[in-house]
Order: sequence, then C-alpha cells, then structure tokens
Amino acid sequence: MTSFVEYDAPDFDRREPQAVRGLVHNPLTLAPANALDAEEMVDFFRAFEEVAFCDWQDTTRLRRILLRDTTLAYVARNRYGTLVGAIIGGLLGTRGTINHLAVSEPYRQRGIGETLVERLIRDMKRQGVRRLFLFVDDDNATGQSFWDSQGFNEARGETTYEKDL
Repeated sequence: MTSFVEYDAPDFDRREPQAVRGLVHNPLTLAPANALDAEEMVDFFRAFEEVAFCDWQDTTRLRRILLRDTTLAYVARNRYGTLVGAIIGGLLGTRGTINHLAVSEPYRQRGIGETLVERLIRDMKRQGVRRLFLFVDDDNATGQSFWDSQGFNEARGETTYEKDL
C-alpha cells in the first residue's frame, strides 16, 4: 500500500512537492483539485482509452466544473509533483456521481484508486449523499473489476439514455 500525505486545504500549492519530501517514505500527496489543475487533469484523463472523456471536455469547461460547489475532485501526485491519479465526482441532492477516475499504469495496484474513492465517498457522506452511481463501459473489464472490489453493484433493470448538447 502506498503512503499518502493528505492535504485538505484547497489552496495547497501542489507545484512545490518538495514541501512534503521526507515526511513519509516515497510519499504521494492527495489533495483537493482546484482550477489550477484543470489543464493537467484534462491531459491526464485523455491519456486513458478506458476513461470516457469526451472531446468537448476541455480545460475551460473543467475549470468551471472544478469551481462549482457541487463538484468534489482530488488529485494524487508523486514526490516530484507528477499527477498519477485523479477522481471527479458530483453532488445531485442525496445522490452522487463518480464521473472520472484514473490512475497511471505504473502506479496501479498500490491502493491509489481505492484511496481516491474512499476520500470522495467520505466527503460525499459529509454532504448528505446516500447513494452513488457511475458508468463503466461494457468492454472495460478492469474498471468493472475495480468497482466490484469497492463494493459497487451493477444496476439491474435500468437503461441509460444520453444526449450531447
């Protein structure tokens, strides 16, 4: 399991990773994402074939999303400040959604995805969320296995409709 140094301050300057060196062995930082992270997060999510990040989701749009009170997002960075994991979720009354989760291939199987999900769930519970939902592509077996391991269940008897606007 990877060690994390966790920051709650939304204004934590993640561009200076030396501030956390030496606190734990080979630390990763976990911090709330903010508008300054938007461009890097867009590039990060687009690098993953299995993440359904649409062409129209750009830096400006993500920056606006990250500034909303209904958005919860976190980033995990290695000791050099490189983004290695990220999650974005949204609040919909007593329901929440996990929109995107990705962890860099060399950092998988270290508990980073699980830690990001746990942090998101913790903060959603604090906001009064009682149920979470998310979408996983039918051909994303790795994603399906991960979400199964996190205690999520496939919804039965539902059909998803969508429309680009």
